[in-house]
Order: sequence, then C-alpha cells, then structure tokens
Amino acid sequence: MKNPMIKWGVYYGVASSALMFLLWVINKDLLFNMAMGLVTSLAFAIAFLVLAMRETRTINEGYLGYGEAVKIGLGTFAIAALVSGVFTFLLYNIIDGSLYDLEKAKAIESVEKIAASFGASDEVIEDAVAESRDAIESMGSNKGIGTYLQEWLLSVIIYGLPCSLIISAFMKKS
Repeated sequence: MKNPMIKWGVYYGVASSALMFLLWVINKDLLFNMAMGLVTSLAFAIAFLVLAMRETRTINEGYLGYGEAVKIGLGTFAIAALVSGVFTFLLYNIIDGSLYDLEKAKAIESVEKIAASFGASDEVIEDAVAESRDAIESMGSNKGIGTYLQEWLLSVIIYGLPCSLIISAFMKKS
C-alpha cells in the first residue's frame, strides 16, 4: 500500500482485532477489563499514529505540517476503528452471541462496584443496580450495524481526534 494512512490504519485495526480475539480465546472476561482496554488502546493509538505520520513525513522528504499530521492521524484511526468494528460485529453476532449477555452482566457488576466504592448503602446499591439492569436490558440482545456505526463515529471524535491532535504536535516538522 502506498498510502501510509490506509496501510497503518489497516495494520492498527488488524492488531486491535487480533488482540480482541486473543483475549476472547484466553478468557472472555478480559474483553471487559476497562483498565487493560484503556492502556492497550492508548499504546496502539500512539504506536500506529506515529508510524503513519513518520512514514508520511519520510515520503514528504522530512516535511509534515500540523494540519496534514492531524489528517493522517484521524484517517489512520478512523480506518482502524472501522476494521476493528467489523471484527467486533462478527465476534458478537456470528462467532459468540453470548458476549452480549456477558457484557451486560459486567456492566451491572461495574455499577455495583462503583456504588459500593462510594460507600453507598445496600439499599442505594440495589436501586442503582436495578435501574442499570432495566436500562441495559432495554438495549436488547444484540446491536445492529447502525449502533456499530454510531460507536465508530463517537470513537473517532472522542478518542481519535484528541490523540491525533496531541501526537501531531510532536510529529510535525516544517
């Protein structure tokens, strides 16, 4: 591939998907470990966005403007999110449909842990869990492609844009 944004975006998406598959094989619960997810996501974002920007800078004979770097970073992230989103859709809908129920259970468990960490009474915890359970159960048993597209767009805006803006500040070279 000649376009670094596409090349590194695909590599990033495949690497994220491979990690997700590996976690699923080892222990499904690991898929819902927020701390591990944040650390690996940040490490992957930094690594692959830097690689895409560095290759673009090399192609441009050492020059990479801030705006172009942001565009490269955002595009790389968007492609990666699309690739891993397709894999996630396949994992949840074709490979292992039980992941929806596990995800719901983990979400309810998280609400319970958070409420308890604030020193909430048993009654408050029970109410919070009941409300959360109702909200989570109303989501249905699976996500449609539209939900995945919304999640893709949100991840690009909320996570990809800030990463691209920050990394671009370090990778730009006039």
